[in-house]
Amino acid sequence: MSKKTIQVDTSLFIKAVGDCIRNKILEFFIEGREFDYPIKYLAEEIGVNRNTLYKAIDELLSSKLIAFSRRIGSSKFYKLNLSDPIALDFVKLFDKIINIEMEKYIEREKPIFGNDINFTLITKDYPEMGESNIKYCNIKEGLIEIRETA
Repeated sequence: MSKKTIQVDTSLFIKAVGDCIRNKILEFFIEGREFDYPIKYLAEEIGVNRNTLYKAIDELLSSKLIAFSRRIGSSKFYKLNLSDPIALDFVKLFDKIINIEMEKYIEREKPIFGNDINFTLITKDYPEMGESNIKYCNIKEGLIEIRETA
């Protein structure tokens, strides 16, 4: 079985919420929501200078979308504020966009995959909101069945 890679210039999330440094940083934190990051690492990964990053980080801290998590030496670490309801709404939006696009991709690529596929599509987990489910995709005899388990 060959592996297919998709190159995307602008992420689907950024297309939905707008292309600015603040949103790119927010997307980075959403993607790595389990971890915290220092400014230097964020600047390298996002591709902006630290001065620009500090301004956007201050905006995200003020809006409580991210939070200071710890200090190691002179480095401050920040993470997504999963106790903020608006941050959680952004996480849900991000995951919903990915789910919708994956479903479209599977439908479009079904002839290439063949008639029998069974795999886990996306795992969503929001323990802070009492929600946890896994989305499964099964393609059998050319029909796509997507089901969620709670």
